[in-house]
Amino acid sequence: MIGLRVAMFVCGVSSAFSLSLMGELFWAELLLPLVALIVLIARPPRALFANGTFRLLMLGVVLLLLGYLIADLVAGTPRDMYLRGWARVVVLGTNAFSLCVAGYTDRRSLWAFCVGVGLGGIALAGLHGVPLSQWKLGYGGPSAMAATSFAGLLPPWMASLAVGALGGISMLLDYRSLGALLMLVALAVFLRARNVELRRLWRNLPLILVGFGVVAIVAIRLMEVSQDQNMLRREVSDVSRFASLRIGVRAIADSPLMGRGSWGQGTQDYADMLYDETVDDMLAAGAGDMLRRGEAFNAHSQILQSWMEGGLLAASFFIIYIVALIRSLYYQALARPVDYLTPLALYVMVNSLWHSVMSPFLGSHRLTIALGVAFLVVLSAEVRSRATAGQKTAAAPLLTRQPANLMR
Repeated sequence: MIGLRVAMFVCGVSSAFSLSLMGELFWAELLLPLVALIVLIARPPRALFANGTFRLLMLGVVLLLLGYLIADLVAGTPRDMYLRGWARVVVLGTNAFSLCVAGYTDRRSLWAFCVGVGLGGIALAGLHGVPLSQWKLGYGGPSAMAATSFAGLLPPWMASLAVGALGGISMLLDYRSLGALLMLVALAVFLRARNVELRRLWRNLPLILVGFGVVAIVAIRLMEVSQDQNMLRREVSDVSRFASLRIGVRAIADSPLMGRGSWGQGTQDYADMLYDETVDDMLAAGAGDMLRRGEAFNAHSQILQSWMEGGLLAASFFIIYIVALIRSLYYQALARPVDYLTPLALYVMVNSLWHSVMSPFLGSHRLTIALGVAFLVVLSAEVRSRATAGQKTAAAPLLTRQPANLMR
């Protein structure tokens, strides 16, 4: 399995580098299918194809593609646009399938991939001379991936402190969402280290409430400290983001079943609506030079964008995906034993959940979504394995009982 882990680390590093093929394509998206093919030939993980979560999510990808196909044919989307739109979904599917194959064969390969993603992103930002002040567009995401990966090698209390500290730094450097997510991950790791479990939830409720209170107070204070130098960017971001969400919901309400086609074809009216709803606030914030009247509307939300472009069929994937993420987070926060994957898996899940609602369905988010799918599938197998081991343990003589091996 060492060879697979090294190959996945290389794939992770290559995810920071892209080339242009009908749009932006990352090198990892070319290498991952090759790695998966080699694994399928050498040691196929047959149990993967019987995994219910895997089959449901792959069905969701098929529905996503079908939704875009139908919407583009009905809308008469130009050929170059619909080919790019369909390719985006196909590549998402191959990314997710390949990561599932590797992770199901050896889940440490997912850890190696994430280490590569983190270190590769940090190296690229350094090579381009990105200053730390551009944390959100440079070092932030890769640093979070690397930190949560390596935090799993530390004692849980130390991992909680390290991840929480990086969250605080991200807040100060104006990456508010990342800072909040890392602080929540740190709190979850701390609670799991304190053995807060489902059956002890009410007994530990005061500790949980205090933990959330501390995170909220620290986050608010850090945002206040960094408010002066980041006020304009934050105002512009808040105004445009929430207006996009409102208008995205409106666009879906106008056509809940049928999408308008790839890349927001035929959404000029909603683009004008976004301009009209934000112009006054943008001018008041002194950001009039950032105003643009676009020809197409982007809801800046993966589920809303896919629904608007590909209709309800396309949105079905993200509905399945979001429900699965919430269920998995519940399991991780209240039932899963702490191991080397705990901080990373929690971060991947909360990050994926945030992006599915608050980030566009574009570029590197294909890999983010695919990684979330892979962790969902691997952890679902773990839940089933624990349940089976628990049943066997309950039926075994007392002297032969052993805990399930969760470190594979």
